[in-house]
Amino acid sequence: MGRVRHGDAGGVVGGNVGDLHALHEAGVFGFKCFLSPSGVDEFPMVDIEQLGVAMTELRRFGARVIVHAEDATALERAPACRGRLLRRGAS
Repeated sequence: MGRVRHGDAGGVVGGNVGDLHALHEAGVFGFKCFLSPSGVDEFPMVDIEQLGVAMTELRRFGARVIVHAEDATALERAPACRGRLLRRGAS
């Protein structure tokens, strides 16, 4: 039988690098961030420099990071593209 490990994830946003270790010590097993707009005002995207600083800090205490690395330009074009596909009968 398989096992499931449950835990809390934290977020990497600009300016919170100093809080990451304390969050990890409090039980957060990993972190995530966005390189494009997340769609949630309270969870802003980070730039490459901010990501690098955060990854250096997270490596220091062995935390994991998940990076939503979608291309913002492709995302902006996606709704129009999907609309054309739907008009052609694709699902």
